[in-house]
Amino acid sequence: MFAISPQVSEDLHESSQPLHGNDGAALLNDRLKSFDARIHLLQDATDYIDIAYYTIYPGEAADIFFGEVLSAADRGVHVRILLDGIFHNLRFSLRSVFHALTHHQNIELRYWEPFNPFKPWTWQHRLHDKMLLVDGRYGILGGRNIGDQYYFDNEQYKPVFDMDVLIRGDADVSTSGLHAARSYFETLWHAPYAELQEPSRITERKVVDATNTYMEAASKYETSSDLPACVPVAMIHMVHNPLDRGSKDPAVLYAMRDYSNSAKERIVLQSPYIIINGAMRKHAEFTGEAERIFLTNSEAVSPNYLAIAGYLNNRKRLLRSSDIFEYQGPGSLHGKTILIDGTTVGIGTFNMDPRSSFLSTETMVFMESERLASQLEEMLECYMEASLPPPESQKVPFIKRLTILLVRLIVAPFHYML
Repeated sequence: MFAISPQVSEDLHESSQPLHGNDGAALLNDRLKSFDARIHLLQDATDYIDIAYYTIYPGEAADIFFGEVLSAADRGVHVRILLDGIFHNLRFSLRSVFHALTHHQNIELRYWEPFNPFKPWTWQHRLHDKMLLVDGRYGILGGRNIGDQYYFDNEQYKPVFDMDVLIRGDADVSTSGLHAARSYFETLWHAPYAELQEPSRITERKVVDATNTYMEAASKYETSSDLPACVPVAMIHMVHNPLDRGSKDPAVLYAMRDYSNSAKERIVLQSPYIIINGAMRKHAEFTGEAERIFLTNSEAVSPNYLAIAGYLNNRKRLLRSSDIFEYQGPGSLHGKTILIDGTTVGIGTFNMDPRSSFLSTETMVFMESERLASQLEEMLECYMEASLPPPESQKVPFIKRLTILLVRLIVAPFHYML
């Protein structure tokens, strides 16, 4: 019944193995319910909280999230936070978050490869993981950062539709996906690229004011949903890229290849943009006979001009071997998922592009569950109903179309960095 043979490809990272334990999982597709799930885990924490995120956006979501983090720390919970060293955004309007976190005795904050203008070889080595691990009992992994556009309806933002997975297990049991997730977080946390952030010299009053501001925001927020029930999974397999700086061995790409080539009937792969260059084709040639469908953003809705330019430069070649559906809105897609034969799902941070393959830290969680597969299929079908096959598309504003055309010319020689 396995969608992939238990014999893991030799190309995969040696610590990456499919696990057959007693884990449960729930898909977090609904934007508000995904936020509420995070809040429930923070509120229920009693021992430790481990957090890793690529970026934080100013707004209500960040205020509430960090208010709950500070409340947990006040209860004696040990909190470790790892953020990307360039895109963390804990500056300017969010600088007070930095002060509140670094001055709390139960919170440690580290940045992954902080920006250094004199070390250009570190600039591309980004932390792209997104995970929240609590007490060894629950974890949330997926594509969402912390920002209003991912969770709330807000006139200031166009909605971003994404996917996370809530995992229930036991980090002390070696066959649990949470054991693999906690081990990976430990590896990230103790890597030489993760630099501890020391508190700034500010007055105690400013620290107290900042802490109170965020804790007050959290106290006023009321969740509108309970923590979702988890369904049993027959197999869970967490795969991550190596942490080496520079061009990495593409472990997650290998896993995507192996799972795809194991398919007998149908593969649906969702990514905000799809840029498959020569190096990726060399490492991950698709040899299966299953129908392959890509779901991605259209030029009209994509907010990422660099990435959509790389996709458009690559699209004609993709159409030779795959069907493509381009999402037309509302908002845009940010999910990174794969559905295989109605039995296996993959959810994580991996964009189908060279950056996720070779440069950034990335995570994908593969699970065998017909119930989860059925739920994911239903969600993807909803997005596909709002999509069109290229070259059909809604009208792209002239200025945006012209800008992307110019960007396509500029990025063509640098596709390996997209």
